[in-house]
Amino acid sequence: MACACLMIAWSASVRAETFSSVPEAMEHAATAFFQQTDKLPALKPLIVVLNIAPRQAQRDEISEKLEKILTDQLILKNKRSIIPFDRLNRLRAEWLKVFPQTGQSEIASELTSLVGADWIVQGEYRLKDETLLSIHLELFDVLTGSILWNMELTTAMVFKIPEATARVEQPIEQDTPLVTVPTPALAEIVPVIPEPETAVVPMVLIPAGNYSIGSNSNYPEEQPVHEVFLDAFMIDIHEVTNDAFSRCKTCQKGTGIFDTTNPLQPVVYVDWENANNYCEFVGKRLPTEAEWEVAARSGSPGKYAWGDDVTQLRDYAWFAGNMDEKPGAHDVSILKPNSLGIYDMQGNVMEWVMDWFDPAYYQVSDPMNPKGPMQAVSEEYPLKGVRGGAWGGEFGTGSAENMRVAHRMGLAPWTRAFHLGFRCVRTGTTVE
Repeated sequence: MACACLMIAWSASVRAETFSSVPEAMEHAATAFFQQTDKLPALKPLIVVLNIAPRQAQRDEISEKLEKILTDQLILKNKRSIIPFDRLNRLRAEWLKVFPQTGQSEIASELTSLVGADWIVQGEYRLKDETLLSIHLELFDVLTGSILWNMELTTAMVFKIPEATARVEQPIEQDTPLVTVPTPALAEIVPVIPEPETAVVPMVLIPAGNYSIGSNSNYPEEQPVHEVFLDAFMIDIHEVTNDAFSRCKTCQKGTGIFDTTNPLQPVVYVDWENANNYCEFVGKRLPTEAEWEVAARSGSPGKYAWGDDVTQLRDYAWFAGNMDEKPGAHDVSILKPNSLGIYDMQGNVMEWVMDWFDPAYYQVSDPMNPKGPMQAVSEEYPLKGVRGGAWGGEFGTGSAENMRVAHRMGLAPWTRAFHLGFRCVRTGTTVE
């Protein structure tokens, strides 16, 4: 995590000052925030503004205004990576639509996990009279659980936002149909399933050969269709479960409102480092993006492992379309496997891969055993590859479109989320 090395020796409380408007007060708070945090080591944490609520109550209309104005003022300072308010609000609305009874502290925890935030700016307000607000702000470090900074502000109840306030661009929706991708004939991929006692998770063999990955869709990160050669490898037939993960006593995971607890459910709230540590613990490794996509395709030239028929998706994947009765990650290996006998490659939980994520990598991919970029594209906010879609989550993670085998995305390696797990692979043709 970006702030793993923080040993904070300050917690500055600033004397309350009075301002003529909320934007003026929030601009002052943003300036004071960066003046304090700039004294820290050269770290670039991801920051989210959450839950500036009335004292001992839930968020309200004033909360939303305060959070948006402060977020925009922090973005205007352009000193750190700030999660835009509109993005966070869409996540909150999506979550509450499915889980309307979620409490304020619980949803704050889930939102923080979803966006991978290192620091949270939070607080409370109270009405001093009909014209004045008293606002308390504090900076919370997710990793250490420490309050790093706090300040008090008093401001007139004026919310007019200056024209210079940063605008947050809306994501572009894309509906263009995919072009089918040529892949090896099914006969070229031979399933080999070892006896269960030979491994914590049984595996399937993907033989050495040339394979087509990518798509010619309107999603630039998937372009173009290209051929790669892969050495033979074996991949877990299902996602790593809680039972399997518990055998690694040095591997750690987080917790949250949608944590999985059954032994056969996929383990979640595991960051990239601990997923990688588990795979090494059992003598395996995380798959490369190319390996993952080839295994997911299982010889199919279509959008999905079985072709282009989206109506079959509910037979193979836990996704938003079949979550009405029991939202959440399900036990592994319940639905149909792909033609290789591999379960849950689409849906249930997203899966970490080995590669650093670069949206343009498929345009320059190595033709032989591609392993992704040598380093993160952005030092400020590095991303590791995540594949497969999930039962639900932000920005359509559980949508049928995101279940496509060519769909690519990246998350910060320190992310621990309710819809994020992994599976492992091993180079070669035998289980040791």
